[in-house]
Amino acid sequence: MPMTPRQIETNYHGYREVSIAFRIARAMKLEARGVHLRTGRIRCPMVDASRTELVYGHKALPATDKHALARWAKALGVPPGPLQLIAYASGPLHSALTNLLRGSFDDDAVNSGLIIQLKREVNTGILSDEQFEQHAFNEYVWSIWPSLKGAMINNGFLHSEPAATLYVDRRALRAILAHNADNSPYQWKGVGRVMSRVEMLRLLIGVMGQQVTLDLGRPNKTTRALSIRDLHDFYKYAVFPANVEQRLEAAGLIELQTVIETP
Repeated sequence: MPMTPRQIETNYHGYREVSIAFRIARAMKLEARGVHLRTGRIRCPMVDASRTELVYGHKALPATDKHALARWAKALGVPPGPLQLIAYASGPLHSALTNLLRGSFDDDAVNSGLIIQLKREVNTGILSDEQFEQHAFNEYVWSIWPSLKGAMINNGFLHSEPAATLYVDRRALRAILAHNADNSPYQWKGVGRVMSRVEMLRLLIGVMGQQVTLDLGRPNKTTRALSIRDLHDFYKYAVFPANVEQRLEAAGLIELQTVIETP
């Protein structure tokens, strides 16, 4: 069988990612195992990706106690204290104090918990039904790039040259937040808009993204951005971008597969 090595490439914007050959081989392997069809997923994609063994063989967040949370947060470059408090409040309201006293949280309770309720369904919609929704991902991308409306934003498109330098960054934030708010069936959004902004800017772009030079005429000006390819693989397969994978591997939380066998 052909062997595809894991190689990291840097494009002319300075974005580092796995080679397209490895990305394709990885997608084929994960789809052959039915990873993209997984149901009962945690609606927070970061927790979902960290609490599944299907991609890396074991969980990047191996336990839900305060020590595991602190180690995971540090690997992601996030202050442990605030992240732990959010985790403790992620379950039903009545469990928040118990979680705080025990220093742990129940990831099975996240989908019906306080954080989800406070968001008032202001979200991407991609994992709202606890599985990857292709149409919801399409609409998310269309909200950023209206010229793509009608196109299927799947592997066929994402592995092609036109998708090579499509990024989510601060410039897309207004369109994303409007899209997320439109997904909510509630007239009163509560703090959903604020929470959605924090999630998109501080976590999705902030933690997952990389500093890149999008304006090649101003090489000293960089912005934090996340490749649409990496965004798709994160939501669909629970695969972290290469920069996050390397931080998690350095912390001893995951082991990266260096070669993939393809049929």
